[in-house]
Parts: sequence; structure tokens; C-alpha cells
Amino acid sequence: MTEPIIKDIIYKTKTSIEFELQYHSKMDDFDGHFPGFPILPGVSQIDLAIKLSNKYFKENRKFKGIKKLKFKEPITPNLIVYLNLEILTKINLLKFNYFSDSFAFSSGDILFYE
Repeated sequence: MTEPIIKDIIYKTKTSIEFELQYHSKMDDFDGHFPGFPILPGVSQIDLAIKLSNKYFKENRKFKGIKKLKFKEPITPNLIVYLNLEILTKINLLKFNYFSDSFAFSSGDILFYE
């Protein structure tokens, strides 16, 4: 299993969407990162945000860079995590935010080519 299970789409508008995700311990991304204390790599969080953005906003945007990025708490196996995405098409920017009822895990702004 390489990606979390999308348990629910909390809401969706033309420019934003929020998912409820289940991160299982059997996900490949947890392998070796780190032995004895598995956490979800930041690159996996960014990759999923881009994939879901392209799929649900029916876009095929190409990654250009990261404008802003903050990791606050690690995402560990078997957590329920919410992912909020907001696309700002005019400036080719995707805002993402991973959080739960108790924690803010990570957030950032991803830039795309025009």
C-alpha cells in the first residue's frame, strides 16, 4: 500500500477541498523512516498534496518549487489526518495543510509552472 485511504471528502468547492485520510502502518512510505519510530516523510506529504490537487481540481500542473513549508508534528502510522488543499490558479499556487483535532502536522505553499 503506497497511499493513505481517503475515508471521506469533508467538502469541495471550485478552489478548495478537504479530505479525511487514514495512514496505515503498512504504507511503503513508513519503511525505514525511521526504524522503531516510523514517521511519514515530508516529501510524501508534498507528493500526495500535488496528486490529489491534480486529480480533484482536474489539473495537470507541474511542480516548480516550494514557497513556504513548515513541519510541526510528525505523522505516525494509524492516524486519522485531515488534508486541506486550496488552489490559487491565478498565481499558480497550491496551499496545503495537514492537521487533526489535536495537532497541526504540516503546511506549505507549492508553486507550479504556468
